[in-house]
Amino acid sequence: MAELIVLSYRPGTGYLHKLDIRCKLFVLLLINFFSFKATSQFLGLISILLIGIFIRQKIPLKATLLQTRLFFLLLLFVFGSRAVFTPGDPLFSFADIVVTQPGIVSGALYCWRLLVVLIGGILLISTSRTLEIKSAIQWFLKPIPLIPEKRVAMMISLMVRFLPLILEQAAEISDVQKARGIEQVKNPVRRLSLFTIPLLRRFLNTADRLVLAMESRCYSEQRTDPELKFSRNDFIVSILVSGYVITAYLL
Repeated sequence: MAELIVLSYRPGTGYLHKLDIRCKLFVLLLINFFSFKATSQFLGLISILLIGIFIRQKIPLKATLLQTRLFFLLLLFVFGSRAVFTPGDPLFSFADIVVTQPGIVSGALYCWRLLVVLIGGILLISTSRTLEIKSAIQWFLKPIPLIPEKRVAMMISLMVRFLPLILEQAAEISDVQKARGIEQVKNPVRRLSLFTIPLLRRFLNTADRLVLAMESRCYSEQRTDPELKFSRNDFIVSILVSGYVITAYLL
């Protein structure tokens, strides 16, 4: 469970834990919005801010890298795709694959932006309870017409809650298969199927049990949600971070 703690709530009394969830969610959305249209200078300033908070929260780096290793495979795929398919002056070629210099720059920027989103998401999830995230999403969606804010908020909160559970089940299946000599299977498709099918079965069984538990407890969307309090510190943090982000974007 120590490896799974970075993608779930970590109890604490730090400054980030005391902030209102709406403040943290607003800051995260603001950073993500500007990051996808930003230059390397902006990304560098935002990365300094997020890494500083990350270190301050004492989130284990090794466990973070282990738990998000599949995300880095995605980054590798994104970088390779941009490097090959972005037109420009060829840097080098291998067989029929041509890597361009603008493609490498573009791929690096895209991966950097995704990393900023990942770090921000980890900070939000590790310092906010699932019920708080649900209440904040519901609060933001309530003024928007034709959107069932309570249903959408519940779906997102369940996704956040299930993520560490899925990773825990995946780790258990991986350990069991290693003990049974799964490395002896040379066919990668066969190995993937041996891993994916049990994981999918366990995930669906867990989802069924959750549905039965919610039905047996007479679940309804009309529930009493946690009270959200936006204090003066939340307002100050929102203004300061917003100013920092906008200033970094305009530089």
